[in-house]
Amino acid sequence: FALKRSPTPTATSHRLWMSSLAAAVGKVAGVLSSAASCGCHARMIPVAASSASPLMKRRRALTYSFSSVSELPSPAVLWPLPPPPPQLGQRDRLQWRSGSQPRVGWAQEEEEEGNKRIFDECAEQGDVASSRAIFDDIRCRHGRTLRRFWWNMLLKAHANAGDDEGAMAVFHEMSQSGVVASGRTFGKLVESAAKAGNAEMAEHWLHLMANISPSLPLEEVHLNAMMNACSKAGDAWRAELWLSRMSAADVTSDTCSFTTLITSCSSDTEKAVSWFEMMLAAGRQPNGISYNAVLDSFAKRGDVAGAVQWRAKMMAASVKPTLITYNSLIAACARHGSPEQAVAEFQQMRKEDLQPSLVCFNSVIDAFAKPGDAASAEHWFEEISKANLAPDEVTYTSMINACAQRGNATSACLWLTRMLDAGLQANAMSYSAVISSCAKRGATPQAAEWLDAMSQSRIKPDLIAFNAVINSCAKNGDVVGASHWFDDLCKASLTPDKVSYTAVIESCARSNRSDEAARWFLKMLDAGLFPDMITYTTVMSSAARAGDMSDAIRMFELAMQAKLTPDVICYNTLIDGFARQGDVESATHWFSLLPAAGLRPNLSSHNSLLKCCSRAGNVPVARKWLQATLASGLNPDLFTWSSTLGACANASPPNWEDAEELFRQMVMSGMHPDRLMLQTFARTVGSRRCSEICRELGVDQLPQQQRKIK
Repeated sequence: FALKRSPTPTATSHRLWMSSLAAAVGKVAGVLSSAASCGCHARMIPVAASSASPLMKRRRALTYSFSSVSELPSPAVLWPLPPPPPQLGQRDRLQWRSGSQPRVGWAQEEEEEGNKRIFDECAEQGDVASSRAIFDDIRCRHGRTLRRFWWNMLLKAHANAGDDEGAMAVFHEMSQSGVVASGRTFGKLVESAAKAGNAEMAEHWLHLMANISPSLPLEEVHLNAMMNACSKAGDAWRAELWLSRMSAADVTSDTCSFTTLITSCSSDTEKAVSWFEMMLAAGRQPNGISYNAVLDSFAKRGDVAGAVQWRAKMMAASVKPTLITYNSLIAACARHGSPEQAVAEFQQMRKEDLQPSLVCFNSVIDAFAKPGDAASAEHWFEEISKANLAPDEVTYTSMINACAQRGNATSACLWLTRMLDAGLQANAMSYSAVISSCAKRGATPQAAEWLDAMSQSRIKPDLIAFNAVINSCAKNGDVVGASHWFDDLCKASLTPDKVSYTAVIESCARSNRSDEAARWFLKMLDAGLFPDMITYTTVMSSAARAGDMSDAIRMFELAMQAKLTPDVICYNTLIDGFARQGDVESATHWFSLLPAAGLRPNLSSHNSLLKCCSRAGNVPVARKWLQATLASGLNPDLFTWSSTLGACANASPPNWEDAEELFRQMVMSGMHPDRLMLQTFARTVGSRRCSEICRELGVDQLPQQQRKIK
């Protein structure tokens, strides 16, 4: 028993060993009595140390010689015992010290108590495998139907493990054995379903208890378990219903009951605060879990101020913030996009002598990863090893996301490789982030390779991964590739969404295939999907690039009929389309509709009109729109100045005076001309005058591309 159940000798194992040893010595005594009467000499040799059990190896190999029963060594000599446990009675203490034969039935009682203790330890830890092994061993040795106590102990293991299916199987086995279920039995069944978040199954067990044993009352443990199941399922309404049933059953709701309700409202801060106030009104004292539940509801929506406020209330109530408190605060900072405040909370946690967990480090890394600050994220990645912690899948995925946000596909791929080399299993999110980073750069072959690697790792590619590859093809105007990956998406038993169709339409738009774009738009409608404003704008762009502005306007009207709100990009598509045709009047008309739609023209809006003026060589109108750009508080970019200078160059004759004035104004604003702009300026004012002005203003006339090479 000691060897099988407890690797480390305990008081119980010593007593059981004594019982077995005393019985063995008693049998040897009978043999020796017969031997002594015949004048024989006997010798007893304990097991050698090399073949002894782990417990026996604590004793050296000794040899005892004796010729009579009186010379038999005491069991205490063969196996010395520790001091008797304090819970033993006086009689048992004397037997313990003397090593004499225990009273009749003592060994069986002690064996059952040892079984109970070890079984309970395994069940408390949710160790289903060990609990089942002990249960089967007890049933095998008893050779009869076990008492309900042992079945409930096995159910306890499944309940603590949240194994509702295993608990159901044990219940059916128990019923087939003819054992009647008790309130404790159903309580463990409800608890197993509750911890698994299966509220419907938990309710099923309560209803079954009411049908089988109507006399069994609803106890506090049953109702709290039901509320916990609803909380895990995020069903706050059902959790409130069970609280009302608790009152109807004359069961007093405690702090645990209210805390469970607060947790169920994790996505609704107002309800969480309301239940917290009701807990106070009911005279229940909130604990750290209660405060953390309210704080976490603010953290989940990224409300850093609210989370900090509840941390202050927590401390004012003399409740010390825990590691969970700071986990929620740092996560709130990450969701809000405040990495500096996340670091401040992390440092405050260390000041309070709390050892940060891996979750804390991951939240800080995620806070820097969201804005794409890969350098800071990597710094905190190195801090994990200094804290004697090992990065997990979440850590590496955050690092991949940090690189992907910046479009740094090379670094993202390296981090995924490091993750796999560390023996960690990359998930769909990790692969999708790498594929997206490759897609943003337009590296379709590399994105396709990672998608294949994802499939080879027995991870089913999700819709995000396929859409990323299709988007990569779209950016390159690869209609064939986009269509191919769209078909593969369907073959993978995935349903294309709006993003999938819009990406294929964009590939058609970039390759000037407006007819194919229209066909894919109709396919999207046939699939029962409702296009959003991005889809309509993509189809409009396809028609505008093909010079078919009537179709572009028709798509705009269809979007309005679908009760969609056009954005600035949608209007800019029409403005740019007319600008390409040199229709200043129509472009200006659509520009004027922006303020009426409650939209503010951006720099692209102004640049489209300037491009139209540049092609027409209309210098006065071009200068007018340049002044409008400056007056609106926008900072002109290189394209803005190039378009204005282009109007001077395309004028007939070239307007060198305005060109020189605009060039000086641009340089004084801190904008450095590129090679194409210098060529346009030289074409307008002449090469010699261009060189003189550049020397005067300190402008390097070396083309920008050559300067980069050097």
